Amino acid sequence: MAQENSLIGKYLEISGELAGCIGAETEKDLLVRRAIVINEHIGLCEQAVYVDKKVLDSYWVKIVELSAIPETINSVDSTDLVRKWLNMSTKKGEEICQSIHWF
Repeated sequence: MAQENSLIGKYLEISGELAGCIGAETEKDLLVRRAIVINEHIGLCEQAVYVDKKVLDSYWVKIVELSAIPETINSVDSTDLVRKWLNMSTKKGEEICQSIHWF
């Protein structure tokens, strides 16, 4: 049974852009499936990443709920997209990017 305050099924938004859908949650981490938004359609990629919950303390990262139904798509892992989402010009963005491991 899911906890009332569970983040599973919600979305991670970074710097105003949708980054992914939360698929699993532990005490310290979130498993986030990468999302791509094109023409207001959400596509969920097979790739997922573990994100430390500490990133939620950042002012440019937030959890959002969406009513859109995502579609699963195939895509190639792209470090450039991660760097874009995390605004690599900031020290905090660089630290977070180093803690992300797509698999």
